[in-house]
Amino acid sequence: RALEYYQRSLTIKMATIGLKHPLTAGTLDAIGQVYYRKGQYDSALFYYQQSLALTRAILGDNHPDTAITLHNMRLAYDASKGKSGRALE
Repeated sequence: RALEYYQRSLTIKMATIGLKHPLTAGTLDAIGQVYYRKGQYDSALFYYQQSLALTRAILGDNHPDTAITLHNMRLAYDASKGKSGRALE
């Protein structure tokens, strides 16, 4: 059910505050986390990549939210490859 609620939240945010907003980027990251927990790493990476692009554009490369999404991407990437501790290439 979490995914359903996050998708609804994303729809509302897109309609009200738009794509280029930190809350929208955060929701994309949250959707990625749901997919990650479900073991659907490719879907998780898809949403993390969208979140990262927005976060970098809105908040910059050195913002903590950017670092969090990069960390989440690394975890999903490693899990998708059956590895741990490997950085994104």
